[in-house]
Amino acid sequence: MKRIGRKIELNAINIFLLVSISGIVLFFLIAPFLRQRSLEWLVMENNPHYIVLDFQLAELWGQHFGNAYEKSEIIYPPMALLAFKYISRITTSFDLSCDKCDVIHYPYQLMVLLLYVSLPVIWLYRCFQNTGLNRSKLSQLMFCIVCSVPMFAGGIEKSNIILYVIPMIFSAFLLKDSDNKVKREAALLLIALAASIKVFPAIMGLIYVKEKRWRESFRLLIYGAALFFLPFSFFGGLSGIKCYFHNSVMRNEYYAKRYEYFKGLLAFANIQGIKLKILSFAFAVALIALLMMTKDIFREKVYFASFLAFVPNCMYRYMLLLFLIPLFYLIKEDENKNIDLKDKINAFILASIFSIPTVWGLLTGFRLNFGLFSCTYVELYIYIFAWTLLIYQIVLDLKALIEYIQKERI
Repeated sequence: MKRIGRKIELNAINIFLLVSISGIVLFFLIAPFLRQRSLEWLVMENNPHYIVLDFQLAELWGQHFGNAYEKSEIIYPPMALLAFKYISRITTSFDLSCDKCDVIHYPYQLMVLLLYVSLPVIWLYRCFQNTGLNRSKLSQLMFCIVCSVPMFAGGIEKSNIILYVIPMIFSAFLLKDSDNKVKREAALLLIALAASIKVFPAIMGLIYVKEKRWRESFRLLIYGAALFFLPFSFFGGLSGIKCYFHNSVMRNEYYAKRYEYFKGLLAFANIQGIKLKILSFAFAVALIALLMMTKDIFREKVYFASFLAFVPNCMYRYMLLLFLIPLFYLIKEDENKNIDLKDKINAFILASIFSIPTVWGLLTGFRLNFGLFSCTYVELYIYIFAWTLLIYQIVLDLKALIEYIQKERI
């Protein structure tokens, strides 16, 4: 491998740390001079009052059994509501009716919230221990992840339950190929649980189909259906199921103009009606086809993360935390071989997704006010790199396909 000054190897982990730490250091150097503004443009920009909003909303929703889905704004599956029902039982000893932004003032709420956001970080740390990184590099990596826009200004700031879904998926990938039968079964249960909380992780079942693991695919289908539908018995049964899907469709339409997603990009380009639906569906199918056909494990994980980040239109920047999964495999591969130029490019793009774009913000002063508070220039920055990573993998797969065809002709 190439060396810089005989000390720093230009490998995946060092490229990631160099880019990420540079952004973090710049942010903390400049933040005292910008004061509150530094957090305003980084975190919320248009609505700074909605901090930990997802956590507060979900805790309010979780207090209702039976008629919860009669409220049109509730789009969490019942398993997620049960989880927040558990939390609300801890933090409230009496019925509190209040605004969604006042839940943070429940007794001991801050203590519970601190524990709530700390546990998935520890879980991710345990996952990344499997890369073989030494303790120093691993600590630096986790520091960069926690300080990143998707985690700090996304997952933690919103405190969405996706913080738990991502390490579930992460752990499932680590366990699914284990020699231990119990661990393989645990992977199935983790996928089913993740899908019962956020639905779209069910796409991971296609990887089992791709690998022709038919029995495990069938069991995963059974686990997923049971964990998704059985909790509806606490929320109105069949009526609750109908209301849930109705609410989901309505909220998806509301969020359809977010430019972070493919459907939002089309809407932003004034593509409407049947064309919008056809192109959105075609994009989802294309990502599934790429996921099923690629033989490269890193690209497979990029396509998987891209599907969950770009296809659903009611998510947020915290969905980019899914790109930690391909990062894991890139770092792990780097431990076993000398990475080539394309892997170094992948490392740089991934680092750019997880870095704080301080200089970008200062230079552009860019403002995008589309009526939805999450559409800010910070999204524009990190999503440019997320889309670039996806496009780059498609180009590499097309190149590999062309080379294969030419080789077969010879």
